[in-house]
Parts: sequence; C-alpha cells; structure tokens
Amino acid sequence: MITKKIAFKVQEMELGFERLRMLTPVELSELSSRVLRIFQGPYDERINELIKTSNFTSMFKWIIRNIRTATDTGSKVIVALKSADLNKEQSNHHNLLLILGHYLKYNGVNTDEVKVFLDQLDLNVDNSLDLYHIFGLCKVLVKQRSTFFCAEWILTYIKDICRTHHTNNAITEAIVELYSDMVVFVSPHDALFNDTNTVLLSFIRKANKRSYSVALQRKIYDQVKYLIKAYPDYYESFEAIYSRMVSLIDGPHFAIKMSAVESLLYLFDDKWAFTVDTVSADFYRFQLKLYKCVTFAIDNTLCKDEKENLISAYMQLICGTICKSYCLRKNATLHLVEQACLNQLTQHKIHSIAKLLKCAMGIDPAALIQDSMEDILDMWISKGHKLAAFPWYFTTCESLDEFIKKHQYDIAFAILSNRPADLAQYCDIIKRTHGDVIKVS
Repeated sequence: MITKKIAFKVQEMELGFERLRMLTPVELSELSSRVLRIFQGPYDERINELIKTSNFTSMFKWIIRNIRTATDTGSKVIVALKSADLNKEQSNHHNLLLILGHYLKYNGVNTDEVKVFLDQLDLNVDNSLDLYHIFGLCKVLVKQRSTFFCAEWILTYIKDICRTHHTNNAITEAIVELYSDMVVFVSPHDALFNDTNTVLLSFIRKANKRSYSVALQRKIYDQVKYLIKAYPDYYESFEAIYSRMVSLIDGPHFAIKMSAVESLLYLFDDKWAFTVDTVSADFYRFQLKLYKCVTFAIDNTLCKDEKENLISAYMQLICGTICKSYCLRKNATLHLVEQACLNQLTQHKIHSIAKLLKCAMGIDPAALIQDSMEDILDMWISKGHKLAAFPWYFTTCESLDEFIKKHQYDIAFAILSNRPADLAQYCDIIKRTHGDVIKVS
C-alpha cells in the first residue's frame, strides 16, 4: 500500500515537471533541495526498485536545461570553496548536478541520459566553482557501486586537477581526502590501475621535496595503506612507494615517522589486504625484502630528542611487526633484543615494552624470545655483542647469572660456531671443561 502511494507521488512529480514554468531563484532553491533529498536515500530495497523502474524523463530534461553548460573562465586565484561561499544560483546549480550523481546509483530508466550529459559536461579545473562541483560529484559517486563510466569520469578529472594544481595545498588536500574512497571505487577496473597509482605516487614525490606542510605530507602518506588494500595483487608495483616509507623513518619529523611506520605495518599485516588462503610465498618475500631495508641504525650526530624519536619509531615498528606478521616475527624479535642493547634501554623501559606486547597486543615476549633463543644467541655472538650486555630482562630469569646458567650450552654452541677462539675464556666463566662443553654442544 505504501509503495503504491509512493509510486503515485512519483508519477505526480514527473507530471509536475512537464508543466513547470520558470522559477525564481528562491523557488528553484526549494525545488532542487527537495528533489536532491528524494534521490539521496538510502531507502528500503522496494523503494530503490521503484525509483529504478520509474521514468523521470521530464524531470531530467528540466534539470539538464537548468544546468549551466557554458565553460566558465579560469579563476584568478584557485581556492577550495565551501558551501557557505556559494550564492543562491551557484547552490542551485550544485544541487542539480548532485541529483544527477545520486540518480546513477539506482541504474534506472534514465541512466543513459544522465551519463551522456555528464560525459559531455565540460567543467573547468581552472575555475574554483567548477572544482567545487567536481569534488561534490566525486564524493557522491565514490559511495556507490562502482561502474567503469563513473570510475573513468572521476579519474579523468582528478588527473587533470593533479597536473594543474599539484602546488596548491588546499586542492591537494581535497584530492587526498577523496583518495581512500576513490581507490576502492576504481579498483574493480584493472585498466585504470596505472592512473590510480600515478596519482598517489605524484603526490608522494612532491611531498618528498617538502612542497607541502607536515600535516598534508602525513595525509598523503596515510593513503598508501588504501592502495595495497585495493590492489593486493599489484604489490610489486608499489615497491618505490614502500621504499620511500622506509626512508621516511629516518626523517626529521616524528609525525611523518609514525605515518611511515603505520604504512609499513599495514603492509606487514596479511589480513589487511588478503584473505588467509590467498597470501603467496612471493608476497612474504616482498615483505621480508622491505623489512630488511630498514637499517635500525642511530646516527650519533643526532641530538637527544632526535635520537629518542628515532628509537621510538624503530621500537614501534619492531613491536608492531611482531604482532602483525608471523612471517617476520623472528626477524623482529632479533631486532627487539639487539635494539634494547644498542640503545641502552633501561630495565624499566624493557619491562614497559614487554608489558605493552603482553597486555595490549597479546604477545608474551619471554615465550617468544625463548622459542628463538638459539637464533638470538647466534646473532648476538656473531655480531660481537658482549654477553654481559644481553637484555635478560626480556626473559623469565631474575639475573644475568641465572640467564647464562640456564642457556650455557646454547651460548657455548653460538661461540663455537662464530668465535671459537673465545670458547676457552667462556669455559672458565661457567666453570666447565672445554671437552664437556664441546661434547654437549
């Protein structure tokens, strides 16, 4: 019954547009706002089907007739307009364009007419008002079911805007804020992948030259995770982008370090972009390759605050990797132990890290280190680290002596494998004969 009433109202509306006379700007504003609300939705599926099957030919003829199609001249200064900046006529024009955008989600009787009009519409990217219309339509379209027509329409304008206004922070920010939705919307269409990738890569290159503010740079880098999620099978194409993320960890700004760490952790988290059954061995190798690109080196010329920021970034990357990636967990565990020594972390800081891993992330670092102890000791001895400097606080042992006693033969094997000349001195320390140690090892 309700559906029949709505169908009758739709027919009345269509007849009304057939007889519609010229309207004043105020009347047009009221009408365009009400029609826009009708097509915005969302509705019950039965109402959606009603809108889809209804013929709105008269309405769309009237709307298209009232949309100004003459190309505006370029603005002297390009600014990112807000709705409050528009006058009544401009607002009406914008509403009429949004009605067309919202209608496309219904794939209705008049869809082809709307597509033809949008395809022929020539909005000027050098005009601030037309840019406002473009971004408004894009925001509407990316929330719909993806179609090639809409994806190509969006990307065509976005590429043009990027080329023309890449030095304009406000316009760049508008594109970046749209990007996460846009990349998901465009992703079903493989033919558009290169354009999607190029848009982000071009902004990253500009950000590398510090053409933008720190806040805008971070917004740009934050989009990387959406690219890998939308195109997981194209991960090798993103190597240049992720290599840049690695280098940013050593950059001067802590906020950007954190953005780079976050981007890498999303890459190291298989569940972000893949289902369990679709992760390939090649992707694991790609993860490992990028992880190994991180130097974990501290420049002694840095001031105290810069060192602490870099150490913090490294430790967050290590702890995050331990929690996110089973494939990289052992490598990250080795770095956790080594960084604690190299950066002279206090017992209190080590306990804080262990508590974070155990309570907040559900990982028991003592058990994790115990499982990898042979590899950890092998790494430790091979790199020439002193046994007295081993961060035993990560283990369940109460002292360094207890740690050495508990793992005396694992230590002996690591010394024998990497520094055999030191084995006699070690035997004296643990009060064991050379022969006994060799026999057990």
